[in-house]
Amino acid sequence: MIENRDQDFLNRFIESTRVISDGLPKLIVGIKDKNLLHKYCSRHYLELLNVDASEIIGKKHIKNYRGTRASHMILRDDAALIAHRRETTHLLIVRLNNALKPRVIIKSPIINPETENVVGIIYRGFDYASANINRDIVSIEHARDDTCELNRPELERNLTRREKQVIFFFLANFTSNDIAKIISEFEGKPISKSTVDSIFSNQLYDKFEVHSRQALYQRLVENGYEKLIPQELIESGDMLLLALKNYLIY
Repeated sequence: MIENRDQDFLNRFIESTRVISDGLPKLIVGIKDKNLLHKYCSRHYLELLNVDASEIIGKKHIKNYRGTRASHMILRDDAALIAHRRETTHLLIVRLNNALKPRVIIKSPIINPETENVVGIIYRGFDYASANINRDIVSIEHARDDTCELNRPELERNLTRREKQVIFFFLANFTSNDIAKIISEFEGKPISKSTVDSIFSNQLYDKFEVHSRQALYQRLVENGYEKLIPQELIESGDMLLLALKNYLIY
């Protein structure tokens, strides 16, 4: 049966990955099956998560992510990856042990060449400071996918550097408190939750002619901001991109 051939291939793939991982003790790698259940995690990844394999293998959620926005975003993106059979690169920011941890995650579909079916996902993690994304930045600067075009009148809103940062993380479903912590951590200087709240109520609401965050979110999506990455974040070198190749710089 095709199902059995796919499962056999995935089992062999997992065993090969295990051998490689054992020889590279600092490797962050994991494998999920097509149902998004974790089937393998490298020892170093388990150490970083501070969990045992029994707390992950056979489950959809990683213990320390469960119930967070990150967990739901991961499952959504993984399902899309399987459907579109396309490698993706993400910046994942999660709270582990009361600290925000940023990592670049590269995810690829595992395809059985015999049946041409997607049998799972392999994901590899890198600490954000050690990841080289210059090639991806160049590809963004030259990309002009029609689906990512900004509504040109939006360029006249004269958004500040901070407003662009807040919009970027707001559209990634982070709260004001999270946005403040993320910007503070990456820039190395404090920004408070109240400052972020003020940017929403005293600046963004007025510029986008709305009166609530729900309306602001809808207005931003309607005008293509979910496909944008602020130029300032690229130039500073302090920030990485979510879904790198899907963004344009502004």
